Amino acid sequence: MKKLSTNIITENGETKKITVFVEDETAAALAHCDEEIRHLYILEEHEAQNLRRKETRRHISYESITEKGLDFVSTEESPSERLIRSEEEKRLHNAMATLTDKQYKILWLVAVDGLSFHEVGRLLGVNWDTVREHYRAAVKKVQKNF
Repeated sequence: MKKLSTNIITENGETKKITVFVEDETAAALAHCDEEIRHLYILEEHEAQNLRRKETRRHISYESITEKGLDFVSTEESPSERLIRSEEEKRLHNAMATLTDKQYKILWLVAVDGLSFHEVGRLLGVNWDTVREHYRAAVKKVQKNF
């Protein structure tokens, strides 16, 4: 394979170098042609190579990728991961069941809904210090039982 290059002028007036790789026989034949024919051949070959590259990328199949030893990482949970998550969910549910209704409600509003202690205090009609104390107590209780 031989490397052939030519310069073209782009639409914005810049000069760009185009390079293609051709068989030795083709390169030898082009060496005997005049400059304009060689220039046109390189441009056409460049376009053809770009099209082949795009088509190749488009038609690569999953099977051909895995045949080459490449594989995609699965985002799906494995059965063991599902079992662990299920067990953790049960433990969390049991830990949450030990909370009083007020602790549960405050923990939910702060941790899940993202409300501040002040917002929860206004919502429930209690002082924000009280909300903070209930929240801390709830977190400690859940950690202890989880």
